[in-house]
Amino acid sequence: MQGNAAVQWLLVPGLTDTIRFEQDTSKSMHLDIQNKVILDTLLHIPLYKEAYQPFWLNKPMRSDGSYGIDTEMQGRLSDTTSFHVEARILNGADSLVYQIPVYYRHFDRMEGQIIRPFYTIEPLLVSLTPTVVLTHVLRNNETIGNKDLNINIKTLFNDTAQVALFKIRQVGMKALINGHKLVSDSASIFYRDAGFITPSAGAKMKTSIVLTQDMIKGLNPLTPILKPNILMKLPEGVQGFSSNIKSVGYAYQQPRLYNYHSQTMVVGDTIHTTGRQLLYVNGLSGDVYENAFNQLGYRVHNTGFVRLASWMQEVDLTSGIIPSMIEDSLRKLDVIVLSGADDQLPTDSVERTRLQYILAVYMRLGGRIINLDPDPGMQELLPLKDRIYSGMLIGINNPYNSTGRHPQIDRSSELFALPNKLPDSYFENWDGLLARSAVYMNDNGLGSVQGNPKSKTNLTLADSLRQQKKDKMTGDNKYPVWMPKQVVDSAMHRFKVNLAAVSIHSITYNKTKDMTAAVKQGETKAVLINCFLELGPDLGNGKVQAYKWLANLLAYPIK
Repeated sequence: MQGNAAVQWLLVPGLTDTIRFEQDTSKSMHLDIQNKVILDTLLHIPLYKEAYQPFWLNKPMRSDGSYGIDTEMQGRLSDTTSFHVEARILNGADSLVYQIPVYYRHFDRMEGQIIRPFYTIEPLLVSLTPTVVLTHVLRNNETIGNKDLNINIKTLFNDTAQVALFKIRQVGMKALINGHKLVSDSASIFYRDAGFITPSAGAKMKTSIVLTQDMIKGLNPLTPILKPNILMKLPEGVQGFSSNIKSVGYAYQQPRLYNYHSQTMVVGDTIHTTGRQLLYVNGLSGDVYENAFNQLGYRVHNTGFVRLASWMQEVDLTSGIIPSMIEDSLRKLDVIVLSGADDQLPTDSVERTRLQYILAVYMRLGGRIINLDPDPGMQELLPLKDRIYSGMLIGINNPYNSTGRHPQIDRSSELFALPNKLPDSYFENWDGLLARSAVYMNDNGLGSVQGNPKSKTNLTLADSLRQQKKDKMTGDNKYPVWMPKQVVDSAMHRFKVNLAAVSIHSITYNKTKDMTAAVKQGETKAVLINCFLELGPDLGNGKVQAYKWLANLLAYPIK
């Protein structure tokens, strides 16, 4: 706008009156919008003020676990701020009213001026953990332990002690009407209890309940979703709180904060497990994998790359032995799981050597290592190495027909049968990105044979695996899940090669001079599995086949 455009009035949230400016242009008291209009004011946000939500989270959850969206809101972006300033602008004879979002602005000495959307959150944050509970996990055909639910609370305001009513509701109420089973979108009470909360800014507390068999039997199998709710008596009245906050950010936009309703998915399918002790290296504390390990009956020990390498700090790496205390600790582990989620691999050569040494010793003790980290640098530290293809991977069922997305699986592998039977459909119907990386399968020329449409040889996966030359250093290398990938070298006239999202190395160590005294008693068998399948979303959504697959990985081979 140019010329006489001016701000006539402002309507500021938190203020009862509209701020009006002088409109007599002859006195030059109007505010020219070509100049900055700076207004300092305090905003009073009452405790009962509704928290900011994207529009779909303002809708009640339906019995199928989804949110109902109004037709007029479909395809629209949600509002990204909690408050707006209304401004009336005069531009000559025209009068325009604008809604301008309120932004939070501050200055950081390192990043400079930072502007973020201004949000409101509930003064009491509530979450329910774990996000997925397995209620029928068997070890040696016996149910393992009780399952706990935790209501986690964080208060963000100060007040006197208040009585609180803790509730857990089940999404979807089931009823029997005229002989027909019906499921409504109304929530039913699953659990309730009373307690005390002394609100103080930043205070945290947790209350736990045990899922009994009677409670589990009362769950609606169609909607086994539980959601927390807390009622508190406040000066403004009795208020209910049921949301937590989460920040979501991407490389192309600033992080955004929103409230979400925490929930727990209860899975009652039978899942068999074997082990008890697991070392989770470089994983994020409390992530979907750690919860899955716990639900499968493993006691999880968390550590990082540097801390694990420090176990070898006082060990002579040229001696080929380790202290008995460390060896005993390693022998107690059923499996070591390597993740790349938390931190990068150490760059210090000494730390890398120590990390490589302890992994090699664990393998010589007959250990089982599951590597989830697709970093090719990790392969340099592993006792058995694969050549890694880096990049997201979607499997297709035919190298020359890109319309399908079904990976091929080696049905002869016990990985798909023990201790849990896995249907082929779990892999064939996989949605979205399948693997974060893969292993090349054509090291022995099999890729060119299988990938050449002019070749008269038509090898099945099992045939091709049998024809591979056995590596005397690393033992058999099996590819239970594999996918063709379009990799063409026009100069060498090479055809498409095969990539595997899962590779298994099995190796037998015989008596050698450089082994520890404990291993010299006889041969030991060790296993290393590289698994780059994207299991996180399915584990987080309570997909039973993902938990069965993970249980099989941790148990392979069944001893």
